[in-house]
Amino acid sequence: MKTDQYQEDQTSTLTFLTYNSPDAGCTNRRRRADVVMWSCRGYSITQQAQLHANLSNGYDRNLRPGENRTLPTKISIDFYIAKIKELKEEENKMSTVGYIGLEWTDHRLTWNPADYNDELKQTSMFISKIWAPNVVLFNPVEKRSPILTDDFSCTIKSNGQVKCFLADLFEATCSADISGYPFDAQYCTLKLFVPGFSILDIILQSASSAIHLELYEIHGLWYITDTSICFLFAFGIRRES
Repeated sequence: MKTDQYQEDQTSTLTFLTYNSPDAGCTNRRRRADVVMWSCRGYSITQQAQLHANLSNGYDRNLRPGENRTLPTKISIDFYIAKIKELKEEENKMSTVGYIGLEWTDHRLTWNPADYNDELKQTSMFISKIWAPNVVLFNPVEKRSPILTDDFSCTIKSNGQVKCFLADLFEATCSADISGYPFDAQYCTLKLFVPGFSILDIILQSASSAIHLELYEIHGLWYITDTSICFLFAFGIRRES
């Protein structure tokens, strides 16, 4: 068994039941017949708490990122579809399970890892503590609600890069065309927007040209024919013959 990771909050000597050296940062301290002990550099919970305190000091989560206010904040969006739960043509309703990723840069959330033992290069903070785009589904079946909520946490790197990745059930309207039934094809979209901001403030951009299908679970009735991302997630599906 190879051990190549250790708890980031620990800085004391760690014990591994293996003779394989972990990756960089550890040096052999003592070897016994069945145990190898390594001394690993890391950071403490005290250092992480101090980092969070430093980042929060004077931070206003009501202001979007960007030192130059004439430039918009760019939000990159990615989508991984897991499965099509259902398509109710009589209700013009489509339900799909997927993973959405949002990424942006906040210049206020930067730090020098050297100030934290040169090991604290990323952390996680709750949405309630930082600015996050109020992205909502423009064509929901019911009322609109934010995709990112305050009880969700995002990963923050020392260069200010913020990444949020979450799974959810997305229910959207989908105008069905059943003229070709039972060999019909449908084109459904998940339209996203950020209310309260113009394109001068925020730009939504796609991280890739198409929806990711690596996690897709084949549906018994429908199969995906094509996908695209152009400030909205779109995919065409056709009924199995």
